[in-house]
Amino acid sequence: MEWVFEKAYAADGIVMPPDKNAFAIWNGHDKGGMTLPLLWMYVKFLWDFGLGNVKRISALDKKVKNRYLKDIDFIYLWLLGVAPDHQGEGLSSKLLNPKLAEADRLKLPVYLETTNPQNNPIYEHKGFEV
Repeated sequence: MEWVFEKAYAADGIVMPPDKNAFAIWNGHDKGGMTLPLLWMYVKFLWDFGLGNVKRISALDKKVKNRYLKDIDFIYLWLLGVAPDHQGEGLSSKLLNPKLAEADRLKLPVYLETTNPQNNPIYEHKGFEV
């Protein structure tokens, strides 16, 4: 999870309002290509996990992309979180709307996964399908 956070941070994929009561971590569409911080994250990932594990992770990632996301660019919502005492204040929309507008402008699909069925109405309201 630390690597996901650091990779998203290096690629400007973390959105958090100043009050820090919510956050979104985005991944996928690479707006700016390779940067030094992003390169460092890949080196750190290789160092932390080892070449054998990175090969296995990459092979699994390739299988998923070939099955579901073959030959397309996309945006992926890794995480969306809102502090419990701030739920229902529209913070999810504030975090989702700019990236969804960008995806529309770029004509890119957006994917996410949720383990909580109570989240489905929030995402369906934004145009996601189960």
